[in-house]
Amino acid sequence: MSVPPYLRIVTLDKERGFFYYFAICKNNEIEMVAGNPMESIIVIFRALGERNRLRVFLALMETEELCVCEVGEFLGLAPATVSRHMSILRRAKLIDSQKRGKWVYYSIRKEVDPVLMQWIRQSVCDTPSLLEDRKRIEEIVRLHQQHGTCH
Repeated sequence: MSVPPYLRIVTLDKERGFFYYFAICKNNEIEMVAGNPMESIIVIFRALGERNRLRVFLALMETEELCVCEVGEFLGLAPATVSRHMSILRRAKLIDSQKRGKWVYYSIRKEVDPVLMQWIRQSVCDTPSLLEDRKRIEEIVRLHQQHGTCH
């Protein structure tokens, strides 16, 4: 199988043949997060390696953007904890943030390769908790839009 030039192969276990095609961005280079490609991959995996950060990243994949209050309600966490989690995702260059009025809105960076997002989505697609999270975030966003909170 031919590998597009913007994909990097990360071998997890050569003896068993586990290979993952890992894409970060489309510009033929792994986007430097921490100074070199290996550190960049480590930073990204650490960012997504925590349950709440992975949940919010998946939720952002389902929506165009989420307000900090929606993220807090979705995760059931205090604002300071939400801010810390989102900061880690931002430092890993996975999400962008934009302040509008008193609210901060988060979205997935346009530079994050769709192949990476597809790999993440396929890795958890049949997880019952993901289906519950999808319904929950849809309901939170709908209620916030309906009541004019933060939008």
